[in-house]
Amino acid sequence: CTLWRALAVEPGLTAQVLGLLLEKISRDVPFKESRAFLLNSCPTRVATLLPLAATCALYEVASTPASRPAVLELYPQLFAALLLRVSCTVGVQLPRNLQAKERRSTGSGLASRSLEPCSSAVDALRAMLLRGGSEDVVQHMELEGGWELLGTSAGHEEGVTRLASAMAKSAGPRLPPVVKALFSTQSSVYEIQRVTSTAFLAEVGATCSPPRTGPGQRGKPSLSAGSGLPGRNHTRTKGGQGPSASLHHTHSVSDLGLGPCGGGGPMNDLMLLESLLDNLAARQKDRCASVRRLVLRGLANVAVGSPDKVRAHGPQLLTAMIGGLDDGDDPHSLVALEAMVGLARLLDLAEAWDLRSVLLHIAIRVRPFFDSDKMEFRSASIRLFGHLNKACHGDCEDIFLEQVVGGLAPLLLHLRDPQAAVAAACRFALRMCGPNLECEELAAVFQKHLQEDRGLHFGEFLNTTCKHLTHHFPDLLGRLMSTSLFYFKSSWDDVRAAAPMLTGKHCLGAPRPTSTDPDLRLPTTRRLLLKDPAPVVRAKAAEALGRLVKFA
Repeated sequence: CTLWRALAVEPGLTAQVLGLLLEKISRDVPFKESRAFLLNSCPTRVATLLPLAATCALYEVASTPASRPAVLELYPQLFAALLLRVSCTVGVQLPRNLQAKERRSTGSGLASRSLEPCSSAVDALRAMLLRGGSEDVVQHMELEGGWELLGTSAGHEEGVTRLASAMAKSAGPRLPPVVKALFSTQSSVYEIQRVTSTAFLAEVGATCSPPRTGPGQRGKPSLSAGSGLPGRNHTRTKGGQGPSASLHHTHSVSDLGLGPCGGGGPMNDLMLLESLLDNLAARQKDRCASVRRLVLRGLANVAVGSPDKVRAHGPQLLTAMIGGLDDGDDPHSLVALEAMVGLARLLDLAEAWDLRSVLLHIAIRVRPFFDSDKMEFRSASIRLFGHLNKACHGDCEDIFLEQVVGGLAPLLLHLRDPQAAVAAACRFALRMCGPNLECEELAAVFQKHLQEDRGLHFGEFLNTTCKHLTHHFPDLLGRLMSTSLFYFKSSWDDVRAAAPMLTGKHCLGAPRPTSTDPDLRLPTTRRLLLKDPAPVVRAKAAEALGRLVKFA
């Protein structure tokens, strides 16, 4: 430690030393995999010695105040290398000989830094930021709990996102060279490094607004990559981990002209913004599903941060999102979920001409997610369906109208979804569907009853809606009721209870069926619901059967 700090004091050597350490960190294999047992399917990753030693040495150099000029000179390269070093050491163990040394050091009671690979990489990154004049970034990460997230497998991606946001807010002028340094890492052979660099780049485009185009004009407010998702916990990291924010320095941030992101933001360089779009788009076919998912998030974020890019690159952006909807190599469909969230952001900004050719395809692809077991998929798909309807107000083609009509029964029934986010998405989607149905009375009912801040009396609303549907769309009643039959077997009690209510209210206003009508199956199906284990379902089924006297 003393030797490395002594080298940092020599002005002519510090930059060379940092360059050599960077080379060892970046070019050497960061870990090796070993299996304790031949049949063990999960190999253990063990850190290699040279990159580990170089990381610890870099921490010592960056902790020395005299190293500041060299750190500033190599700021982008140091940041990119250490961030990726953190990523590829998450969950990596120390070699056995060093594990024993670590235990002896801990048992002796002597104060010493941990040799744990990921902790040492996080410490080095913090020390480098502090020495490089980015104290606000370090403090922001501490307040947001970002350092702790960065070093865990479950929270690493979120930690990277918070770091990118902190950099954009507090070290804006430093961000463009950092972004350029990360471009070259997106083809890394290590999957986790590609995930990390893509997560960082995906957040960058959303953190600052586009340049102002005239006096007093402001860009649109930025959206974080996680907007629309559950809020992040804001916790303070535990003390004693890594270098403190009180590391001595000789210049303030203002002395270096490195104020927080202001004016037009750090991404005002249009060439850099174009490069960011190009680099993200180039990873759409990455073999890692997480990278493909983050690419879509980044494309949507850049577009929202710079709305003019949607108009300039509308077809390419929409094609990328549709490709995500059609991604068949992601077993958990998380790429498709990100595509739905991104499309909901883009549709309001895209040119009408670009949308016409894709509306139908998107509508068909999102419909299966209406009844997903996962709340996030139901909410995102239904809300996107609402945005699709909003995008074609006053210009809805007949073929798309078929999708609107086909979606009415699911949307009406999912108003009783047990998840509030799904029910709210249904309210929005139905309000957007109203104008496309070309029925002013029905659109007025949706607008009146389905406002976000208004309570909903479901029975009254359903009764009024079914009266208008029966009167204005008599030819569609059979289709609506056949769709409702599917929900008699729904896994959610309230939705299952709403299904006989919907069919019963339709039947009250419908003409007497013929022997070929599918409606004749309804009484028999409802009788099955009388044996349902949920009391609310049995009650609603009995109520609906009581109204069907004219079918007897």
